[in-house]
Formats: sequence, structure tokens, C-alpha cells
Amino acid sequence: MTNISLYTISNNNEMKKGLKKREIEAENKWHKLGSVSTVHGLDKVIDGYHIAGRRWVWLCLISISMCLFAYQASVRLFYYFEYPINMRYDVVNNQSLVFPRVIICNQNVFK
Repeated sequence: MTNISLYTISNNNEMKKGLKKREIEAENKWHKLGSVSTVHGLDKVIDGYHIAGRRWVWLCLISISMCLFAYQASVRLFYYFEYPINMRYDVVNNQSLVFPRVIICNQNVFK
């Protein structure tokens, strides 16, 4: 019975180390995303060097901006699809077509 519990404890420690390693890798990916992203303020939210209050303010500003964009885009799409489109067209076949005269001038002085 002790062998199983020792194996379980060592297995749990290895799992914790693996989990911590994955968390660090994920955190590094978030920092990389924040540093290369062109979303204004995202680097200030993800970067751990700023004060937590300042990061929350930036997070709120970015969230509000995204919500306003989604609202504005949906309003404009509904407005665009609101009006029905009626088209009326008639096909008229001409019996004779008048083609323009085309003159091609060779600008080559050696010919």
C-alpha cells in the first residue's frame, strides 16, 4: 500500500511541474501576443509590469471599445438589409450594331 501512495505523490509532483511548465508557456505566449499585437492598449493589459489598477482600466477600455464596435457593426448591417431592393430591367436586342472605326498607328520610326 505504501508503494502506491509514494507513486501517487511523486506522480502528483510531476503533474504539478508539468502543469506549471504549461502555465508558464501559455503566459509567455500571451506576453508575446501583447507585444506584437496592433490592438491599442492590449500590451498594457497583458504586460505584468504595469499596476493592476491601470491594467483593469485598460481592460475595461478595450472591452467597451469592442462592444461599441460590435454594436455599431450590427446596427449598420441591420440598416443595410432593412431596405428591400426592387430592380426592373428590360432587355433590348439591337438588330444592327454600329462598330467604331479603329485606326492603329505604329509609332515605330524604323518601319
